[in-house]
Amino acid sequence: MGYLRRCLNCHELYDGKRCPKCSKKFALASAKKRQREDEGRKLYGSWLWRKCRKNIRIKYMDYDIWMMGVGIVRKCDPVVIHHIVEREEDPSKIYDIDNLITVSVESHAEIHKWYKADRQAAMDRIKAGINYFNKLMGDGYA
Repeated sequence: MGYLRRCLNCHELYDGKRCPKCSKKFALASAKKRQREDEGRKLYGSWLWRKCRKNIRIKYMDYDIWMMGVGIVRKCDPVVIHHIVEREEDPSKIYDIDNLITVSVESHAEIHKWYKADRQAAMDRIKAGINYFNKLMGDGYA
C-alpha cells in the first residue's frame, strides 16, 4: 500500500496517482466540452455554412454592424459572422440570414460581454447598426 494523498479539489484522501472522485467529474466535463467543439467544427466546416457566410458578407459588404450601432463606419478585417440569437438558444436560426451579421474580432468579443451584462442593450445596438447600414446603403438591403 502506498501513501495516502489529499485531493486539492475535494480534500478527500486517496491512494494512487489521481483522486478517483474528481477524475470522473473532470472527465465528464471534458467530454461535454469536446462534444460542443465537434458540433461547431461540423457546422462551420459544412458547405451550407460556407455558402451562408458568403451571402452574409455580400449582404453587409464586410462592414462592422456592431460599430455602426454607435455611428462608426468601418470594415472588418478579418470578418467574423455573429449569430444574433446564439445557436445554442435556437438551433433553427443557425442559417437564418436575418439572424447573422458581420463584425470584427474585437466587436465580437465586446458583443458577448454585453450579452452577459445587458442582453437587451446589445440587441438594441445591433438593431441600430442594421438600421444605420440600411440607411447608408439604401433600401435594397431591408
